[in-house]
Amino acid sequence: MALVQFSAAQTRYDVDMTPHCVLWQWAVNARLQPAGLRLLCNDLPHALQASSAHLRWDALRASLTPGVDLPVDTTPAEIAPDTVQALHDAGVALWPPAALHRLDTALPAGWVCPAPWLVGRWFLQPPGSATPAAQGLRAITLRLVQLVAADAETRDIEAVLRQDPTLAYQLLRLVNSAGFGANQPITSFAQALLMLGRKNLARWLNLMLFAPRAGNSDPRAALLMAQVCTRARTLELLAQALGRDHADQDAAFMTGLLSMLDALLGQPLPALIAPLPLDTTIKAALIDQQGTLGALLRLAQAAQDGALDALDASLSQVGLSADIWLTCHLEALAWAAALARDAGATSS
Repeated sequence: MALVQFSAAQTRYDVDMTPHCVLWQWAVNARLQPAGLRLLCNDLPHALQASSAHLRWDALRASLTPGVDLPVDTTPAEIAPDTVQALHDAGVALWPPAALHRLDTALPAGWVCPAPWLVGRWFLQPPGSATPAAQGLRAITLRLVQLVAADAETRDIEAVLRQDPTLAYQLLRLVNSAGFGANQPITSFAQALLMLGRKNLARWLNLMLFAPRAGNSDPRAALLMAQVCTRARTLELLAQALGRDHADQDAAFMTGLLSMLDALLGQPLPALIAPLPLDTTIKAALIDQQGTLGALLRLAQAAQDGALDALDASLSQVGLSADIWLTCHLEALAWAAALARDAGATSS
């Protein structure tokens, strides 16, 4: 029996163990862009084989660098041959200790990453002082979120949208995308809003709160966007796996999006969501982690923290298997990676 100690999950990978959860966490490169995925699991060969069998794995590998970090006292030569083969087949890199830096405090001013990859809780620390322009853009977006949640008149939403040319441009690009396929020239923002629909507008605006944009000096922006997109889409897919209807799936997505507003804005979450006329089940999940949505939110928190045992336990509580988790997890990562790519291209 070959055992290899990997510091990534702080546990042993044993090829004979019963498979448990497989977790891929975001890693950022030296430019603080979410360009890598770091594997945490209890059974490395199984995790690699199960991940590489997913339909979206090739797309993930094409846009991201998946890797496993070695502990200080382990060399590639000490890894079991079957594990080496599984790594090769999955296209996963081995990251030596010098390739990975962990930071759990806020980024100091002018900080330069001493390693190719950065992980840790640094992106959850309170935001620094944003430029007045960035604060203004975020305030406009948050105002639009409130208007849409309150089912305001289209003319009122349009009036606020006109205050932000960048946001208006992004809206027109979205409506003209393959998903909405405008087949006639758009002559007004009101027409674009009608074509998009209120549900899609609400989702898009919540995503835009986190999206990196010109004038945004927050170094956490790109990773926060990737994290919140992954969380929201994961919750939506897990709700679908539980057999919930479209309304409940939408509520799960919204819960995931709003659950990280406190990290984005550096304010308590209850105070931030108080002005929003949300469904009581969403508010109960966000504030007290109650109900099915609250259970899914606890699951997402365990995943973000890299707590594999808590993730296993949370899945058992809601009646989902590790296989279903991995399917939803990788699908959500692929979706978030595509959005992160688009956001990066637009903000550059």
